[in-house]
Order: sequence, then C-alpha cells, then structure tokens
Amino acid sequence: MKLSLRRFLNLAFVACLLVARQPTCCAQAQAGKKVVVSDKTDLLLIRDAKSLPPEFAADIVLQVVEDGTSLTAAQKIKLLANAFDDAAQDQDDVQHRPWGSSVEENPEGLHAIASLVTRLDRISQQSRAVEDIARIDPKFARVKLRMIALPRFDPLPCEAYWTYLPDAYYEAVATVVATSFSAAEIAGGRRGELLASVVNRVVSHSQLPPVTRLISASDLSSAELTNIIPQYIYALDSLRGDEHSFNAVSEQSVREFTALVARLSSRGTGAVPLLSSFRSYLVANSKTLPCGPLKSQDNGRLPYAVQEFNDQFSDRLKAADLTVINLDEIKGGTKDSPPVDSEPSRWQSKEYSDLLFSVQKLPYISAANGAIGTDYQDYLLRLSDWSNQSEPETEFFQQKSNLFDGVIERLPPSVMRRNALAAFVKFLEQNSYEQVSRVDWFVYVRKLFQDNTTSAERYEVIDALADSSDPVLNLYGRVESWKRAADTVHSRHKRVQ
Repeated sequence: MKLSLRRFLNLAFVACLLVARQPTCCAQAQAGKKVVVSDKTDLLLIRDAKSLPPEFAADIVLQVVEDGTSLTAAQKIKLLANAFDDAAQDQDDVQHRPWGSSVEENPEGLHAIASLVTRLDRISQQSRAVEDIARIDPKFARVKLRMIALPRFDPLPCEAYWTYLPDAYYEAVATVVATSFSAAEIAGGRRGELLASVVNRVVSHSQLPPVTRLISASDLSSAELTNIIPQYIYALDSLRGDEHSFNAVSEQSVREFTALVARLSSRGTGAVPLLSSFRSYLVANSKTLPCGPLKSQDNGRLPYAVQEFNDQFSDRLKAADLTVINLDEIKGGTKDSPPVDSEPSRWQSKEYSDLLFSVQKLPYISAANGAIGTDYQDYLLRLSDWSNQSEPETEFFQQKSNLFDGVIERLPPSVMRRNALAAFVKFLEQNSYEQVSRVDWFVYVRKLFQDNTTSAERYEVIDALADSSDPVLNLYGRVESWKRAADTVHSRHKRVQ
C-alpha cells in the first residue's frame, strides 16, 4: 500500500541536503553552470517574481543571482538583500527533517519531506542569501547574519514525525567567519565574540550537531577556542528535556562531538572538562528514552549513541578519572517503555487504495522497448476525474499528486507523458498553494525537475509549466527554460574553445 520514500525522493539530492554543508552543497553543485545572458531575461524574471508569495519570490531571485552573469555586483547585493527581506515572510520558519518510521505514511511526515526538498523556510532562505552576499561583500554579509532571528525551538511531542533542521544558519555563520574578518579584527577578538554569541543561543538539542560542527570546522586560534569552549559547556549543561529532539539527533551529536575533541587535541587544547560535561549531557537526557516514532522495548542494552560515546572515549574517560556510562546510570529515571506503535495507516480512502494498486500495476515503458497501451489512457482519465469527497484537503492533494507522479515516472518522453504532465499541472492549478501549504504544494514541482534528468524529459516538464496559467508554475517554467538555454550556449562555447 505504500508509495516508497525511496521513490518519492531523489536520493542524490537528499544526500546532498544531509551532508555537513547541507544548505549550500546543492547550490555549489551548480557553480559550474554560470549563465550568460545578453537579452536581460534575468531582469524580467526578477521583475515578475515580485508578485509571487515570498518563498517563491526569494527562491527565484536567489537562483537568478547565483546562475546569472549579466548583473553587476551592486545589483546582486540589492537583489539578495530584497530576497533576505522577502524570506522573513515565509510560512515555514525553519526547515524540518523527517524522522521516525513510516514518515511518508502521514501528512506531517510528508510535510517534513517537502521542507527538506524545497528549502523554502525562512532560516534556509535568509541563510542562503547571506552566503551569496558573502561572496560579494563579506562585511555586509556579517551585518545581514546578525539580522537573522533564530526560530522558537518549542519541545516536540513524542509522536512527532520530524525534528528541527537549523543547519543552514550555522553554514552561513561558517561562511561569514571564514570570509569577513580581517587579521586585526581576529586579533582583537571580534570573530570570537560573534562565535560566542552564536553558541550562547543554543537552546535545542537540534542545534547541537551543527554548532559543534561549526566550532570544529572553523580555523580558530587557541585563544578563541579557550573563550568559546566554556560557552559550549554551558550549553551542554543547560540542554535538558525535549526528549524527542534529543532522541532524533543524539547519534549525530556524538559523531560531531568526537570530531570536535579530535580537533581540540590536534591544537593541544585540553578536553577533560568538555568530556565530563558531554558525558553528563548524555546521562541526563538518556534517562527520558524511549520517545518518538521509534519506540522500542527495554532490551537491556545501552542506547546506540551512549554506546558509541563509550567506545570512542573509554581511554580518555579512564585517564580523566571518569567511567564509561553504564546502564544503571540512565535507567534510574527512565519511565516505563510504551508499547511499540503499529505502523500508521496512511489514509482510509478506498478510492485512493484502488488507484494506488492500479498505478503499481502499470508497466514501466522505455523509449526503446515498447508501445504505450490504452491502460495508461484509461488510468489517466480515471485519475483526473477523481475528486475529493470527505478527506482533509492536504491529504487528498498529497494522495493525488503522488499518483500523478507514479504515472509520469513510468512513461518515456511521448504524447501520453505530455498529456499526463498537462493533467498534473492542471491539478496543481486547481489545488493551489492557497489551499494547502506552499511547501507541500511546491515539492511536486521541485520533484519534477529532480526526477526528470534527460533533456527530452526536462523539456517536456518546462513546456508543461510554461503553458500554465498559474503565475508560480509559469515563472518556474521560464526560469528553467532560461537555464537550459544558457547551458546550451555555455556548452557550445566550451566546444569552440
């Protein structure tokens, strides 16, 4: 009955999102595709983006500035500052990371997947703007960075299928730290002050992995580390509660902490107080386990993150007169383990179930090995005619969009595939971002470009969007067409060279 999460997401794209440089890696992958424009198409795209909701307006401006070459530095700075301001009005404040079993089986988990793929939240977009500004005017980037307000990190319920993902902000900090301070400012403690202020604002377990990575990866002097580590220890000693967020990031926190200790050791900086504090952090917060969609019965074993900490630091703990964490330490305050949750039923719609079974029976057609049967035409008519009767609007939208995706991915470039794309675009027009969240709506547009990688496939997607009467879909089609045309010019230029 499931639509596989593997099929829903482009795995290479998601891997790029989840590595240490998550907010910028995908943009960097495009760095070699600078667009050469002579007809000022980029300015027309930017002009038309102004009328769109803030997430889309900021995203399009950021793409045009990053990929174009006809804009002056002053124009870019102004446009990036405007995108930064637009992003302040985004519906989502911070990126969500799907977490738990069967996240694709409920609307909350699907929203987290959409958040991860689209990156249309305020923190991600403002941080992206700061990184782009830093490449042109590092001092101004520092000013804009200080204007980013961190989100509220309210504790999450145990049954949540997501956790906070604020990593984009800390990547922007890393860029500013690396580019915007002169030697005199570093010697005068200005860079250390900025980092200390960042560490002082850690109030959620979800911030701990990226802020640990920030300290570890930054090329800090011994004096700066000496001033920042006490702030980091204070954050560790203060992080208590919100067991869901702790459970979701604890393994990553241990990995990043291991890298930090190795970094400090290479610089000759003592880590005993840090080690003791992190040990206490794990003990205090592990007592609240289990929590979240990955509940399990007590099996007499240490949690994986705790065992990893013991394995990595047993010798250092012994040398510091500390012991490894034992089960009794974290068992004393543990509440009784709740029963394992059964896998949730995604939706109860019989028509959706029937349509899902039917799309799974449709064969995958390649351009080289087969004709497209009438079963596709019949299914497409049935799917297009399906209307919502009783389900919540978001759930119906996600169901039908996934089914359209299942049809499109099974077809090679063809008249039938173009018909399926046109029907899907019409559905998106009729069920706009005014009815479901902008992130939930747009993820399917983003996914069309991630899944369709050949030139013929992408041109069909571009044509379907460019023919749309919806201003968002139409403009994204034009943006992609602009990129494709510029890539063609770029390729020809390389061949001439």
